[in-house]
Amino acid sequence: MVSPVVHALFSIPVYTVICDIDVSDAVKFLDQQHEYIPNSYANTYGNKSVDDYILDHPECSAIKTFALHHMEKFAREILAWEFEYFQLTQSWITCKEPGEQHGPHYHPNSMLSAVFYFQQPDNTYSPLTFHRPEIISQLMNTFAPAYSEEKLTTAEFAWNQWSIPPQKNSLIIFPSWINHSVPVNTSDKPRMSLSMNGIPTGVFGSRVSSTEIDISRLR
Repeated sequence: MVSPVVHALFSIPVYTVICDIDVSDAVKFLDQQHEYIPNSYANTYGNKSVDDYILDHPECSAIKTFALHHMEKFAREILAWEFEYFQLTQSWITCKEPGEQHGPHYHPNSMLSAVFYFQQPDNTYSPLTFHRPEIISQLMNTFAPAYSEEKLTTAEFAWNQWSIPPQKNSLIIFPSWINHSVPVNTSDKPRMSLSMNGIPTGVFGSRVSSTEIDISRLR
């Protein structure tokens, strides 16, 4: 009997990599940032650094170079985008005190987003959770039987969310439009991470198909 093949069509890519260069000076600089303001979404969503271009500091150049390299690699090799180069827009530290969380959200005015974990997490450190696009869930559940709880843990095509536990010096890159969240911080210490957004620069679209946007020609 020939075994069937299941194809993962139109998957949403999420890119993870561990930093293999020395970023100790940058981490020391990030650890010294103590000025924060509440996130604008809700009181329980934690705080963000007042400095929201934090990777522009020379002390953070190692992390910035590493992040840009892999965001560009993700964009060119995985998403097949054509562009001149990639650049970061805003970058900031997020802080979730014990009992705080961050509900599902996405990042407008951006194409790729990333999170860098510069602290050493413990076993209670909340993961980064991605949520399946609502329209897909609606279509799959328009007319459907109940799920088998026994099989659901291994049936990845039925999952509505997926979590990545943080590791020190790990970078997670994802399309900015996908909803993501951070569950409640159940540890007894703040949960810190570095968030960033980025966009490719140069010409967007194709001149041949009359979809080109050349920012340099706009007035």
